[in-house]
Amino acid sequence: MNLEVRRFGGKITSQEVLKMFTHNFALHEKGLKESFESLEKYRLVINPHYRHRRMMTYFEGELRKIKVKDIDVPQSIVVKKGDSDKHAKDIDRYMKQMEHQNCIATALVMECAYTAESYLNMLIAVLRNKTLLENRVILQEALRETWKDKLLRLPLHCREIAKTPRETDQPVRDIESVFRLRNKIAHSYPDPEDLCSAEIWFDDRIPLLPRTESYIPYQCGVDSILPRRQEALACPPKVIAFIVYLQSLLNEKVREEITFFSESNPVGFSDKTGNFGIPFGKSLTMAVFGG
Repeated sequence: MNLEVRRFGGKITSQEVLKMFTHNFALHEKGLKESFESLEKYRLVINPHYRHRRMMTYFEGELRKIKVKDIDVPQSIVVKKGDSDKHAKDIDRYMKQMEHQNCIATALVMECAYTAESYLNMLIAVLRNKTLLENRVILQEALRETWKDKLLRLPLHCREIAKTPRETDQPVRDIESVFRLRNKIAHSYPDPEDLCSAEIWFDDRIPLLPRTESYIPYQCGVDSILPRRQEALACPPKVIAFIVYLQSLLNEKVREEITFFSESNPVGFSDKTGNFGIPFGKSLTMAVFGG
């Protein structure tokens, strides 16, 4: 705390200033303590859904900007020295661009899954019922369930759920394909089925191709790295549709507040009540999620 003290018509020493404030603090100590204790302490907490949704949007934009040009394969295997060097550089360019595209596509799929699940986690944390509010162990167990269990148990874990979610609803089936793709990436290994880029034959160590063409596409093998570009780009719309679906499950009176909360960062957490709120925004809505 910085203080500026001015006395007109005379000088004052720092010791006198200190004595004055010490006296006043002692005089009003009881009132100060009562005023401070009456304040409701809030922690400013990072909103994971806000973060993941922005990352999903970023990676989607980056992937759409990437345009990988195919390799210009020479018409003949007999080429001039300059042409062979040019072709080698083109292969290197293609490999690097494809690797870059695959990295962005993988990040997009992962962030899509994180965005969807973080919205479920947000609903459980913000709208949790009295049992989860009073027992942190049970709350943590609920948050560690699979995404589908979290979804189907929303009416059990949360207040303000007006409709029962169903596995057969189209947004649920669509988001399941996103999580399935995420799991294929997370649990991937050199799978002869999912990661097969081509088939060739060998005759005494001499590779034989199924068609008369360049060896280059077979040597690269990057086109089959999960996920494919179009698979990744199909994920964000499914996530948005799933979030809209989750909002439709809520009582209408809290939908706008939940949407505003999901778009806020940081959010507030009250140590006194154990409830979340929005400390900065259109209005103070600290008590909107009260138990």
